[in-house]
Amino acid sequence: MSFLAEVIPPPGFFDDDLAELGFVMNASRLWTYRPQWQEQIFDVLGSIVREHGLTVRQRCILVAPQPSATPAAPLPGAPNWPEPPTRTWPPPSSTATTTP
Repeated sequence: MSFLAEVIPPPGFFDDDLAELGFVMNASRLWTYRPQWQEQIFDVLGSIVREHGLTVRQRCILVAPQPSATPAAPLPGAPNWPEPPTRTWPPPSSTATTTP
């Protein structure tokens, strides 16, 4: 049961998932709604990687911190969660600023 209408995927769309994992990932099912977007986004990502010669390690280093560096924007229809508390730091003390 799903709140989204069933979409018939293109032939062979889930073949990689079934061959590698033995099941179809939810993310793969999501791509069935706009398969051309999947091709476009991976074309863009691939061209950036080739243009800059990024290794797998470099791509992971760039991608992993991205969510924490991006300001949290509310999603349409998402509940209004309270803002996280702001962190305030005490002013530096004289002991912290002097060196022996």
